[in-house]
Amino acid sequence: MIPETIYPDSSIKPTIFYTKLVIPLLNKDYETASEAFDDECEWLMMSKMRKPKGKKSCIELCMQGFNVLDKPLEILFNTSTPDWGVFEYINRGVVTKDLNVLDMYDPDFKHAEDLTLHVGKEYFVAVCFVYHTNSLGKIYLVHEYFDLESLKNQLK
Repeated sequence: MIPETIYPDSSIKPTIFYTKLVIPLLNKDYETASEAFDDECEWLMMSKMRKPKGKKSCIELCMQGFNVLDKPLEILFNTSTPDWGVFEYINRGVVTKDLNVLDMYDPDFKHAEDLTLHVGKEYFVAVCFVYHTNSLGKIYLVHEYFDLESLKNQLK
């Protein structure tokens, strides 16, 4: 089943990030989703300063993130101009035995303690993307922010 999206504020309008990337990812249409990226796109994950580069690396990162979704996205903010945009949501889920959601957010965090004690526990994490688009409407730069400390506190 495809997770649906929830707009808490019905005035939020879909943007390039939402229509060209999020919707195809929710539908597991990775080819269409990859079209949202410029060939030389860079994605900076601020928590660990990971910086995947290139369309292939960026779409793989998106696939990893969207493949662990098991609850609807709660979209908090979604706006853009012709040059940049912001997409913010709450990711809710349940920790699974492979702990893949923890590995996605921070590979070191997964190994910090015996997190298997948290399998089955519900979590939520705020995620925010600030992105830039080029004259062709392709995403060429993404800065991803997420509330890792909140997630860690939930799993204490």
